[in-house]
Parts: sequence; structure tokens; C-alpha cells
Amino acid sequence: MVATSNLAVGVVVGSITALVIFAKRVAHLVDITSVTDPDGGRVVYSVTGELFFASANDLVTRFDYATDPDEVVIDLSATHIWDASSVAALDAIETKYGQRGKRVEIVGLNPPSADLHKTLSGELTAGHRPATAPGSACLRGAAASAPGAAGHAPDEDMASLPEE
Repeated sequence: MVATSNLAVGVVVGSITALVIFAKRVAHLVDITSVTDPDGGRVVYSVTGELFFASANDLVTRFDYATDPDEVVIDLSATHIWDASSVAALDAIETKYGQRGKRVEIVGLNPPSADLHKTLSGELTAGHRPATAPGSACLRGAAASAPGAAGHAPDEDMASLPEE
């Protein structure tokens, strides 16, 4: 049975269908493991997989905001940020921890991901600043030493922000 005699329409519909199926399959390929320091003062979350629009919402639900210690490290050295929705998800994670007075440190971003994060972080929602706790938005790791990367000390970051 043929739904249309127009080949172009068939190609577009087929491409969109394939894109949706692909996005649903890879959306759940992000894996997160956590390790808490023996003294209980810090937890390190290691994220693996590709972060993009289909996996971003799942990412936000995978952290234990209420019971994690005051220092949270998110290691993204085994992932790549592909789009703005992933940056928004990281902003949301930082905000949720910041509202509880917890410090978040993002480490291990590769240079393209660090550039995207630096450019878009805090810009996706009007008036949104992900770092709500003093020094809570800190980016370190391989990307921090890359030219033009977003690595910085938390005090410098907070000092350069305009007063609200």
C-alpha cells in the first residue's frame, strides 16, 4: 500500500520517523554512577554517553539532591554536550543543588563541550543564574586548561557577575 505518490513527501516522512526512533533508542544510553567519599563529605557522579535533547531530561532525574553531601562533583570526561538542552539540564542540576546550599563542580568537559557550556550556561532562562550557592558553579579538568575554555575559580566567576 502506498500512502503518497510524491517521493519527496515519502522521504521526509521516512527521515523524520527514523530520527524519532533513533532518538528514543539513544536517549537512555546515558549512564551515571556515583561514589561517595569515605568521610561522606563529597560525592562524585561519573556520566557516560552522549548528552543531547533526548537524553537531557533523563539526566536531571538521576541525581539525589536531598541526601547528597554538600560537595558534588559531576565528571563529564566520558561524554559530550551536543546542544542547548544539555546545557539547560546541567543548569537545572546546579540550581537544584544550589537551592539546597550545595556546591557543584563540573569537571572533564572536552573543549567543544566547555565552549558550548560557557556560551549558553545561565542564558537559556531569563534572569537565571545556575550558581545560587557561593562558588557553586566551577568548571575544572581538561577543558579548563584549553584556550578560551570555561575553567575558572568560583570566586572569579561570582565576582564578575552583575548585581541583581
